[in-house]
Amino acid sequence: MIKVLQLVVAVNDGGIEKLLYDYYSFMNPNEIVFDFAINDTGKGILEEPLKKRGAHIFRYVKFRKDFFGAVRDINKIIDQGEYDVIHSHLGNRAFLSLIHAKKKGCKVIISHCHSAYEKENLIQLWFRKITTMITKKYSTYLFACGEDAGKWMWGNHEKYSVMKNAIRIDKFRFNQQARTRLRTDLGLGDNQVLLCVGRLSEQKNQERLIDIFYEYQKGKKDSMLLLVGAGDKLDTIRSKINNYGIEDKALILGVRTDVNELLSAADIYILTSKYEGLPISVIEAQCAGLSCILSDTITNEVALTEKVKYCSLDEDNSTWINAIENIASTPLSNRGEGVQVVRNAGYDIEVEANKLYEFYKGASQ
Repeated sequence: MIKVLQLVVAVNDGGIEKLLYDYYSFMNPNEIVFDFAINDTGKGILEEPLKKRGAHIFRYVKFRKDFFGAVRDINKIIDQGEYDVIHSHLGNRAFLSLIHAKKKGCKVIISHCHSAYEKENLIQLWFRKITTMITKKYSTYLFACGEDAGKWMWGNHEKYSVMKNAIRIDKFRFNQQARTRLRTDLGLGDNQVLLCVGRLSEQKNQERLIDIFYEYQKGKKDSMLLLVGAGDKLDTIRSKINNYGIEDKALILGVRTDVNELLSAADIYILTSKYEGLPISVIEAQCAGLSCILSDTITNEVALTEKVKYCSLDEDNSTWINAIENIASTPLSNRGEGVQVVRNAGYDIEVEANKLYEFYKGASQ
């Protein structure tokens, strides 16, 4: 039995934890077990499904609340678990715990970068540079979600492995029945539906998206916006929607377990993030045959088809509106083709989960 500790933030169906859950779902629980260390005090929607597969969920205090308290909590989890693999998804925040794991004799320590080109002030830049040097020294392997993320965090000349943000391809196949049902259930009718999936946060920048949509819907009365996710910007985003008076057109759906069906119900996928690594949601959207409009802070590695267009956050809202109008003017044809596009690009979770298992197995022997 291979024991792996995944250091994450939550198990609430966000990008990273959902990715790990999907990978784990295609591994044999009699041969490998994932445990999770999280700082989310609430009960995530993936917690019970993970426990049913044999995972243990441990909690540590948030780094922002008590940095050294978080380090002590994680170190204690490491001490008690006797893990074969420590797989950190915390960027460089976990560097002290990686030192601890190394001293405890953990054979396999993986540091995994999931973001790229975050905006930093001088202090943040130097902190990242210093802690990244330490992280690299005490990690046996370096991972990244894509080439841009790997180069940004680990450097152009550092050896790292790309772990694909793979998905359950058949689950995200376009489904006409789901589209019809959800459009009825959510009161969408025949309106044009824009969709954004992601944590309601400064990074995902949904506040800018609300500004764009407010201007767009003035000229497109039959348009609606769906926001899927939860986060610390929920109240701010809701207030902005209410202040604009578009609460009947911009709907906050919260955390959902039917994102695959929502993608079928939508017409355009839009993401205005300030920074990303390689967003899984865009792979899922393309699998469902959707056209996508993304901020140019997002790597072009995620663009698997010509249906993906980019806009700069420095451009005014009219530029974004023009991009939406241009995409909307081209009817989506044969949305089922997205499945093969994603499979050909190497994002099949069944294939990638086996690769990760074999890596864990070989590295821990």
